[in-house]
Amino acid sequence: MKNQKFILAGLFFFTLTILQGHTDLHASVGAQGSDIKGLVADETSKKPMEYATVALYHSVDSILITGVVTDNAGRFYLENILAGTYYLVADFLGYRKQTIPDIKVGLSQKTIDLGTIGLIADITQMEAIEITARKEAIEHHIDKDVINVDRQLNAAGGSAVEVLENHPSVDVDMDGNVTLRGNANFQVLINGKPTALDASQALQQMPASNLKKVEVITNPSAKYDADGSAGIINLITNNNEKNGFSGLMNGAIYSNDSYRGDLSLGYAHRKLSLTLEGNINQDRSRYYEYETSQRTHDIHDQVINQFITVGSNQHVGKLKQIGIGIDYSMNDKNKLSLFAKRGQFEYQFLLNEKLVESIGNDHSYFLIGDVISNNRNVTSIHFTDFQSFDTAGHQLEISANYFFIDYDRKNLQDQFNTDSSWNPEMLSAEIENGQLQTIKRLRIKADYVKPITEKTKLEAGLQARLDQRDARFLVASFSSGDLSDNSYLYHRNIYAAYYTLQSTWHKIDVKGGLRAEYVDRQMTIADGNTTLSLEKLQLFPSIYLTKKLLRDQQIQFNYSRKIVRPDDFQLNPFFYYTSRTNNWKGNPDIRPSSVNSFEFNYINNFGNSSLTAKTYFRKTGDAIQNILQGNEQGVTTGSMHNLDQATDLGIEISGDIEVSSWWNINTSFIFYRNSLQGIILEEYIDRTAHIWRSRLQTTFDLHKNTTLQLTGFYNGPSIRPQGKNVAAYAINGSLRQRLLNKKLILTLSANNLFNLRRFGGNTIGENFVREWDTRLKFPVYTFNISYKFNNFSKKDREEGAEGLGF
Repeated sequence: MKNQKFILAGLFFFTLTILQGHTDLHASVGAQGSDIKGLVADETSKKPMEYATVALYHSVDSILITGVVTDNAGRFYLENILAGTYYLVADFLGYRKQTIPDIKVGLSQKTIDLGTIGLIADITQMEAIEITARKEAIEHHIDKDVINVDRQLNAAGGSAVEVLENHPSVDVDMDGNVTLRGNANFQVLINGKPTALDASQALQQMPASNLKKVEVITNPSAKYDADGSAGIINLITNNNEKNGFSGLMNGAIYSNDSYRGDLSLGYAHRKLSLTLEGNINQDRSRYYEYETSQRTHDIHDQVINQFITVGSNQHVGKLKQIGIGIDYSMNDKNKLSLFAKRGQFEYQFLLNEKLVESIGNDHSYFLIGDVISNNRNVTSIHFTDFQSFDTAGHQLEISANYFFIDYDRKNLQDQFNTDSSWNPEMLSAEIENGQLQTIKRLRIKADYVKPITEKTKLEAGLQARLDQRDARFLVASFSSGDLSDNSYLYHRNIYAAYYTLQSTWHKIDVKGGLRAEYVDRQMTIADGNTTLSLEKLQLFPSIYLTKKLLRDQQIQFNYSRKIVRPDDFQLNPFFYYTSRTNNWKGNPDIRPSSVNSFEFNYINNFGNSSLTAKTYFRKTGDAIQNILQGNEQGVTTGSMHNLDQATDLGIEISGDIEVSSWWNINTSFIFYRNSLQGIILEEYIDRTAHIWRSRLQTTFDLHKNTTLQLTGFYNGPSIRPQGKNVAAYAINGSLRQRLLNKKLILTLSANNLFNLRRFGGNTIGENFVREWDTRLKFPVYTFNISYKFNNFSKKDREEGAEGLGF
């Protein structure tokens, strides 16, 4: 254990030494041996199996010689094996071990090819494993992290957001909005397929009980869309693959008048599989906030006017969804899937504020009531045709995804003048904002994978993404009679082609790729005089270099180029009233941001524990940032602008430590440097911050059916172009009890124990200063019940949905 601590402390100081000085045990005594290679695949589906374990033993005394895990193509290589007779064992959790006996290695042999080793699923073993085996809460792989949802006790009864809160790279604000390494520009996929909603909305509305695991890929390859500079979050859902009828029910109640419930039913018979799922929930969150805003004189910094706001806010979200799917296996190589889903989302934000406006010694008092309602109806249809060929790993997948979204947003605000005791005197303002939008999205995609040799694989694909929106904005002031109306038509079509080539060169796995995207964007505003057009072809390369070191150690260097494109709301030059002190206006002149990302990663698996260290550098040109500007009345207006550049340089160190058979610790530490350079309102800025975050999750198996988990985190202060955010920290706890042979699971959770969590910060502009502090009113307690019947088995929904590769 002490040696691992030294590795943790000095990892990146002696990486070059490791690279230059690493030699195999056989090579260290001057012997030159042979290589043994092969491929591990599922015997039934013929699909390559990633992370299967392969061990080589001496036939005479059964001494372990060496061992590896298979790569993302199911391949393995055992290098520099001395002459002799051996046997090899291939194994994977939930499958029967396969032994290859009598492997003779001679002095003249350079490479021994064992071909494809098929593993057969063992249902009896899988059921036994559920009782005794323990998954890591977060599995750290060289190219991605995998969060095992059933080990995240505190997420029971919650959404995918609560699952992700336990990941070291993820931060969640008061409203449930997610950032990945401080960046909100990431993609969300569900079983490797796109979603109809924006990233944070998709995460908030996916029940954690529907998830088997969540993958976090911070630097995906050219195979994936160029949008999303922060990476990909892939949600992998549960599905039943056992013959007959089975199901899973979940229900949760919260101490803040919230509830969630979902039901998954499955029926499988021979080639046909049917699924039916639905969920309903109501989420409430209450918090209070304190905010001050003041306008100062340009020369003497004299306070001209000041706003002091004390408010109580409540969010209420309601969700109803139903989905039905059918899978049909035409034969053992061709599978058709069709899944349709309908969802209704209702969201309300209720705000009650007391506002004091001071100009010199004169004070005015206001009571403000604000009701924001968002309603969305979402229909989605997904079709997939998956075709495999005789050669393992040779496959073609054609998919089509269609989304239709009907969006209606209203914001009604009343403002009353009061006396100093907050007694209402008169209605001084009444304003209503409205937004109607219809969104249609169609994505058609073909992905082809072809193994060329045992060590070389080609991937290529074509894609069309068609996005069309019809929107109308309305701002009405009933007190003054003013009316502003804005409508526009928007379409953005992106046509893409990509290829990646993966091979091995001097014992280094190399994967290079190139993606081309042609963008056709047009936005026509109803005044007839404004048309925003863009047509452009852009290239996005990627490269990955991976090397396996001694004893389950790996290092990887990777690079990719991405882009952040402004959306229609950010481009629309319409003045949108949001509150008494804040407004919004789009900027039609903002440009897309180009992002270059580099990573250098190291992983060491030792026993049932692991250590991971990842360094990253991300440079964003024409970085898009929200900038506030104050007017003479002290009211600020936000708008998007391009800075010259933003850079992030950081290191993430994570460890999963099995202290004993009943005690596990998962911890992480992140330190990064964030800098912003550019011109804001004719003034050049150069801001730098050093930020650190830490997280500790400890799990105790008190009994074979009883588990206790405690989680704590600290996120240090961070910067924005015109201000900073204060530190945030909290402690969560959960207790889980399994009953009825694990068919019934009860979980009691407490979020924000001791009521420590807060969000705050400031914004400093040319002639104004804003400060705010927001806190939850109380901790939230959750009781969740889960029951599965007829032995519902958690399997991955889609063919190939076991995970994304880099």
